[in-house]
Amino acid sequence: MATSDVHGNLLPHDYFHDHETEKSGLAGLATLIEQARLPGVPCLLVDNGDFLQGTPLAEVVHDRLRANPATDNAIISAMNAMGYDAASLGNHEFDWGLDYVLDAAKQARFPLLAANAFRKDGAGRARVLTEGSKIVTRRFDMGDGNGIDLRIGLLGLTPFQTAQWDARQVGEAVTTTDMVVAARRVVPQLREAGADIVIALAHTGVETAADATGDENVGAALARLDGLDALVLGHTHVPFPDPAHPTAPGICPRFGTIHGKPAVNPGAEGTYLGLIDLALAPRGNRWEIVGHDTRLVPVAETLSREGLEPSREIAELLDQTHRKTLAHIRRPIGRSEVPINTFFSRVVPDAAMQLVNAAQARTLAEALAGTDHADRPILSAASPFKSGGRGGSGDFVNIPPGPLALRHAADLYPYPNRICAIEITGRQLRNWLERSASVFARIEPGRRKQSLLDTRFPSYFYDVFAGIDYQFDLSQPARFSPFGNCIAPKACRLRNLRHAGRPVADDQRFVLATNSYRLGGGGYFDEPARAPLLFESTATASQIIAAYFSENSPLTLHVTPNWGFAAIPGASATFTTAAPAASSLPRPGLRALKHDDQGFLLCEIELDGTAPG
Repeated sequence: MATSDVHGNLLPHDYFHDHETEKSGLAGLATLIEQARLPGVPCLLVDNGDFLQGTPLAEVVHDRLRANPATDNAIISAMNAMGYDAASLGNHEFDWGLDYVLDAAKQARFPLLAANAFRKDGAGRARVLTEGSKIVTRRFDMGDGNGIDLRIGLLGLTPFQTAQWDARQVGEAVTTTDMVVAARRVVPQLREAGADIVIALAHTGVETAADATGDENVGAALARLDGLDALVLGHTHVPFPDPAHPTAPGICPRFGTIHGKPAVNPGAEGTYLGLIDLALAPRGNRWEIVGHDTRLVPVAETLSREGLEPSREIAELLDQTHRKTLAHIRRPIGRSEVPINTFFSRVVPDAAMQLVNAAQARTLAEALAGTDHADRPILSAASPFKSGGRGGSGDFVNIPPGPLALRHAADLYPYPNRICAIEITGRQLRNWLERSASVFARIEPGRRKQSLLDTRFPSYFYDVFAGIDYQFDLSQPARFSPFGNCIAPKACRLRNLRHAGRPVADDQRFVLATNSYRLGGGGYFDEPARAPLLFESTATASQIIAAYFSENSPLTLHVTPNWGFAAIPGASATFTTAAPAASSLPRPGLRALKHDDQGFLLCEIELDGTAPG
């Protein structure tokens, strides 16, 4: 039994929108797990990482521990109660620093595994951060009073970019290495130590694209390793097996195998329970896999169909944390006179991105006042994290006019990134914008209803800029692949880049507000790491946004149409957004087409210059 990418979703409450939800997180999973534990049938329960971060509840847990290190970590307490046998470390485990990970490892009654994550000691020597692997034993009753032990080797793997992405949080104390190389080293060690079967808890997805150089998703490469019998995957939030999963040679989304080996990715936020059933046959004093079945159990649907409720034990255990979280998210921070949503954040200029960029820019202006950089023009870049795509039709920000609470700031910016100031040149700015522009598909002149977005790119690979004016010409090819590889060096989508009404020169210098994730190369952006760091906030981005809301209440703003698409004669494109967006359409250059079977609203944008921007 496997879970992954729970991201602090423990109870059937949506803390971003403050209402009960059918997504019941760990509490719902606990009910199904208890049912699946049949008497006399050996089983394992494992998690594949990214469990410590992701919701306001997880933030409250962190803040309480920071204030009082003797406090129990409520997330770990829930996992202890559920009887996890092991968990791997995901990249988001490190979002609040190394000490938080080590404290979680101390409180957990199960090992936190990461065979490719190392900690440097005082002499600079590297040792495994927590534990790299573990052998657990299950006994089979043979019915004659005797039994045979099954020794199961488990190894954990975290993305090799983790130390880079979270460099601002962990510094140089943590290093992470290639997942495949680490597995190639550890799997034989587990076999030599007596493991009958070996299972990888690999916080990685399945690489299906031809261009996967530098990709954090290496599930297929891991499946090719001799001695590895099964894989629990994650990270991408893309369920497997699932007929909708992308295919490639050796990958079977229908039967849940990768190069013939059973594999499961339970999606995210406790939506699915992943199951791998292994049929085993004794061979002397050892076991051999003779068959397998891999499947996903949809939690909400199964609970409803069978008349079951989320675990009361988990709900009671977390009751105090739940109440503290509700008090936290409901704290008033102001009022907005305008709607704030991300329905069209990747398509046209909007209030949501403008507000985030304004909060970031204001923070930099205050921090750099009186310094040598105070007179430099300040730009800002922000991502529309919740704008559909992989997150599904409900993964949008939708804040109506009216009172604002802390939960609204967390909804706009759900990650504990810090805001950073870097100095960049006009040339670097152009490269950054070209990387961002690569999220769009290429559009042919004269064709109608072409796909606007390249779905291989998640929403956080796209940055919206403030402080400059620019356009993207989508009739040109993308310069970069999803993994940041330059596939068309001469391609140029950027048009009419201007600052204060004048063309931006390559040697012109700016101060740019970005975040700590980008500084670590997150989203495969190279330019941030090359730029001098001028400032890094101690507050998180959501705290900075909340302060901006409070100081500028009531929020009233006119959206500045500073970016858009260059005109392509006779062309239009389609994109999906949230169903409630229909109430704001039609508008110039945008119209709704239909609702699809996944809950999205399909829309069309005119690319002949009539759309805003």
